[in-house]
Amino acid sequence: MSSVKINREEFLQILEAVAPGTTKRGIIEQSDKFAFDNGRVHTFNGEIYCKAKSKLPKDWKVSVNSVGLLAILRKLTDAQISVSIGESELLIEGKNRQAGIQLDSVVTLPYDTVDTPKDWKPLHENFIEAVSIVKECAGKDESRFVTTCLRLHPKYIEACDQFQACRYTVKSPISRPFLVRKESIKHIVGLDMTEICETDSWVHFRNPAGIHLSCNRMIAEEKGFKNFDEMFSEEPGNRTFLPKAIATAAEAGEVFSSENAEANYLQITLKPGMMQIKGQGLSGWYREVKKVKYSGQKLQFYIGPKILIEITKRSSECFVKATKMRVNGTNFIYIATIGQPAAKADKGESE
Repeated sequence: MSSVKINREEFLQILEAVAPGTTKRGIIEQSDKFAFDNGRVHTFNGEIYCKAKSKLPKDWKVSVNSVGLLAILRKLTDAQISVSIGESELLIEGKNRQAGIQLDSVVTLPYDTVDTPKDWKPLHENFIEAVSIVKECAGKDESRFVTTCLRLHPKYIEACDQFQACRYTVKSPISRPFLVRKESIKHIVGLDMTEICETDSWVHFRNPAGIHLSCNRMIAEEKGFKNFDEMFSEEPGNRTFLPKAIATAAEAGEVFSSENAEANYLQITLKPGMMQIKGQGLSGWYREVKKVKYSGQKLQFYIGPKILIEITKRSSECFVKATKMRVNGTNFIYIATIGQPAAKADKGESE
């Protein structure tokens, strides 16, 4: 079969965009592969389906290990590469460089089981920002499934991991609320998605470059998501301001807090005139003290470093009361419950 010359960087960007649909767990046959068919590349792991134009010929129908192909394309430095199909390999050739990645000559990836999107609608310009902020308040504890999801509502997006919550007000052209797993929808951030479509079991996103990403949407499970209307509408508490350059402290604290895979949180201690930010992990800890205009009682709460960085980019004003801290942004409300999250309390951690 003849070879085709393509731009290596463009090809790599396409494959990286659809890589979220792959998985190493092998839940579905060929779910760890890129499936090339009819000029497109497909990935599907049961929860995420991605597709895009591949730049390869339409008559090529093969599947290739995703990890190996991505790794070699990242290592090469050639602007143009030649791609061809050998007897049992996808052959990649640059200047004085060659690589072969094993392929399957039959595509069995069942991506045709995913609903076909038809009625595309434009996304609000703030939708991607809403997902990028709110997703940081979804948890990782699979035994509390709804806490691992974002709730998409026609008027807002929200998430809660049982001790911190965020609601971002943004209109979405969806018919009714549903849940989407954070680990699925988080991949639309950075892909400049501009359109959305609902089908029976999926929510689909599309960008101007033709990248499609579809996520399982769960309507029945949405009933288990707590109603936070009262919490988000209650009186905010005593007004204060987050210290300047707190994002830098959060980034330093995350060096260690990120070692806690299931509980990546910073400990925030608030005392009259000061705020302490502390990140602790298996290999060490980091602590920084900032001045703050606060005269209330000593309080302690936990917050994910990424959400702390994101909210301080948009608002420094916060409100504190005995049970929670609240940040009111232009389009969002973030609330952290005062006290220790269950994930840390179970480990017996304390200040």
